[in-house]
Amino acid sequence: MTVKRIEPAWAEVATEIRQTIFDLPGFRSCTVRLAQADAAGHNRAVLRPLKLVDELRYQWTMSGGRAAATSNHGRRRAREMLLEMLPQAAAVHVQTDQVDLHARVTKKGRVLLARSKPLQRPSLSLEHDRAKDYPLTRFDSQALLRALGFADAQDKLLPSMRAKYRQVNEFLRELDAALGQSPPDNLRLVDAGCGKAYLSFAALVYLREVRGLDVRLTGVELREDIVAKARATAARLELEPGLAEFVAADIADYQPEVRPDVVLSLHACDQASDEALARGVEREAGTILCAPCCQHTLQRDLVIEGPQRALLRHGILRERLADLLTDAFRAQILRMLGYRVQVMEFVEPEATARNIMIRAQRGVRPGMAAVVEEYRALREAWGLTPWLEKRLAAELKDFLNPGNEDAE
Repeated sequence: MTVKRIEPAWAEVATEIRQTIFDLPGFRSCTVRLAQADAAGHNRAVLRPLKLVDELRYQWTMSGGRAAATSNHGRRRAREMLLEMLPQAAAVHVQTDQVDLHARVTKKGRVLLARSKPLQRPSLSLEHDRAKDYPLTRFDSQALLRALGFADAQDKLLPSMRAKYRQVNEFLRELDAALGQSPPDNLRLVDAGCGKAYLSFAALVYLREVRGLDVRLTGVELREDIVAKARATAARLELEPGLAEFVAADIADYQPEVRPDVVLSLHACDQASDEALARGVEREAGTILCAPCCQHTLQRDLVIEGPQRALLRHGILRERLADLLTDAFRAQILRMLGYRVQVMEFVEPEATARNIMIRAQRGVRPGMAAVVEEYRALREAWGLTPWLEKRLAAELKDFLNPGNEDAE
């Protein structure tokens, strides 16, 4: 995809966004990421057209807070709401049948605008009960879905794969958002603990087809038989040589030849998730997306005594508490090491009980005193040392040394 990047004033960008949505044909969606959450905690807004009783309306969906809020409006009110929102935006993505617009404001206040080359998307249905706008519906993904075993020979989604289909789509949505409007020209992905590589292949094809990026993928998986299946899937997709490689290795032993831009990990068990995070940190990956699985290591270390006794004597509560504590430790360690971190639900619980995602983006000063103090307080309150701290001891030693004053 040929992209033209310019640096116009924000007022000019707002005018082009408004005109693209309301004055030109083929509008599909507009996603606004707010620089600061509103009073309800919402930090993301999506505008879509729809028909209600044969009347064109516009639907705003606000999310990111405790509960999403959806409202339908006429053209005039929807336009007013957009204009009120744009001055508070950190990034805006507009999709039409003919073009994509990506606008964002940098930390220094510069406004960057990217326009895609002319597109030829099929017209969008405006019916209220239309199919959800999944990333895998934004291009012709039938060959991919067949190769992954998600669809049958008639290109119908298999009932047994619907939950996995939703997981992959929501993971792609978060990956797309994390990359933003200016990803590296030559993007290198590493999927740590890739399994059958559903996510790996979907990310590779989506980013190449929709974002027009030059992507190379490496999947790391311990079991040789699973790696063989991933390679067979690559063969079915007839990918160019070098686009997708799969390595049979323990994540702890794998040494990538080049620095990965993105490290992915979907449901790697227990310490394998920590290894994926550690590898991303050690190789200075710009983005890490990790949806952890089971958290048995810390659960075994919880001490059933004191005021926690009533909570920890129940197995299910002990398990869930260990999950939360482990992910809280992981997020705080990444923050100490210079990553902006969000912990979120990336898919509905009905699709998978393991629906927590840690999204980390490199770019802040490591070792900030307040972050270090929060981590120490959490560790001391529970009397625990998480496995990831031990794994990244070399990177953390300067910050967790009680006598170190340089983190201020």
